[in-house]
Amino acid sequence: MKKFNHGDIEIETELEVSRDEFIHGNIVDWDRVRKFQEEEILESLDIYFPWGEEIDLEDYIRFINQQIFQEFPNLLTDCESSNEKPFEDMPFTSEANSIYEILILFPERDDYGIDRIISEIFDICEVPSGTAYEDSLPADLQYWSSEEDYDEFELFKKSVFSLEEQLGMLESIYNKINENDDMLIKKSLILSSMSISENALKVMIVTKIPSINNIDPFNEKILNDSINQKLRGSINGLKDLFKLLYNVTTAPETPWINLRNSLAHEIENSDIIGDRITYKDLKSKLNKEYSIEKLFQELFHFNNELSDVINI
Repeated sequence: MKKFNHGDIEIETELEVSRDEFIHGNIVDWDRVRKFQEEEILESLDIYFPWGEEIDLEDYIRFINQQIFQEFPNLLTDCESSNEKPFEDMPFTSEANSIYEILILFPERDDYGIDRIISEIFDICEVPSGTAYEDSLPADLQYWSSEEDYDEFELFKKSVFSLEEQLGMLESIYNKINENDDMLIKKSLILSSMSISENALKVMIVTKIPSINNIDPFNEKILNDSINQKLRGSINGLKDLFKLLYNVTTAPETPWINLRNSLAHEIENSDIIGDRITYKDLKSKLNKEYSIEKLFQELFHFNNELSDVINI
């Protein structure tokens, strides 16, 4: 008997974001998936119900011969009450010249007792239920899965912050945005401008972390994993770590972080008209807009502030 494979249907995930903008990961409401994607799930399991149709004897035999009912015949017969017998009390035509001409009226989906039967079928076929959070989701449904494929700590240890290079890259990206007519390329360039600025902050954090000598591999892995978790955490968490390491009271502002998060995960829900980019805020679910020129002014200012800290 076929078991449920989440890859056979399109699963919509939700984002779990804390008040300080830390992204915990994705959530899947499996009960909602069961309810609103029932037909897709049944089709993926090769199970069919001809709801409300008139079927002949051959169709009825084909229905009850499905593998799920051959292995679990009680699905069609077990009832919680005498009124719950949707597949035993199906009406049929009283006038027919032969048994093969008899037509049976199949139950409607909304008939009493059907919900229980569908739920039992989903349980048997291992369709998840309840709410699943990031750590318990399949890798392809996780928020962080693709970003955990590499070690950010090791990557940024090999990098050096250069204000001249940062400003040069931002200026080049800004020019390409203005020169390009392709909407997806423009949005991708805007996302990359924010990503390289965020990475600059991470480089400064990593280069300031003191090295620890004579540490065994086990504890080294624990330390690296902890640092990687910080680097993948909220922007506010990164700023706090930056202030701690550089002994400063403030960190450069990042007013564009909600735009960055939206483009990183729902770039298709954004649009560009002239100098304005509209996007769906992942926290409020509201449509918002941002001036592209203002964004790059903020990015230039952000990187200049990072450079000022180095030169203190």
